[in-house]
Amino acid sequence: MLDPDFIENVGAIEAAYAVLNEIKVNDPVSTSKAVDASKVFVVGSALNAWYGQEVTLKIADATEAKTPEGYKTGVALDISLFADDVALKDLTMPVVISMPIPAGVETKDLVILHYHGDATEPTVITPVVEDGYMTFSVSGFSTFIVTNIEAKAPTTADNSVTVVCAMMLVAAAVVVFRKKSAR
Repeated sequence: MLDPDFIENVGAIEAAYAVLNEIKVNDPVSTSKAVDASKVFVVGSALNAWYGQEVTLKIADATEAKTPEGYKTGVALDISLFADDVALKDLTMPVVISMPIPAGVETKDLVILHYHGDATEPTVITPVVEDGYMTFSVSGFSTFIVTNIEAKAPTTADNSVTVVCAMMLVAAAVVVFRKKSAR
């Protein structure tokens, strides 16, 4: 779904829809220390508005969010889309957001955890990562945590499998060596 040609086509449709319906699309606004609003791009926000409304994507630091176990410490953000002064929680049409990866978050194993509404378990979003930006699609807004999957150390069972495989390779090498020596 994050094909650049598709996003460009949706952007063109959105622009025409906004003109036809007199919808004003404001530049994104950020009060977050982690996100520079001038580097955030949004496609699809006007498609969630009605005639004559203004839409604005707003980003703030999330103070209550905690990164769950299995993930590195992340950057928590409250991302909202407003039509006039009303926050749109569930969207009619998905919105594509592209923004710089926050400082302290690596590109390897990057995920976005989305806590929508009263959910206690997040939806895991795997963004497209390119040139220091992450691009992702959402159909609702609330709290997001930009983080990395934490690398797991091999368990004892994993080590046992490795040892067994190594022993099998040694045994096979011994059999081959003995057959060659017997000739």
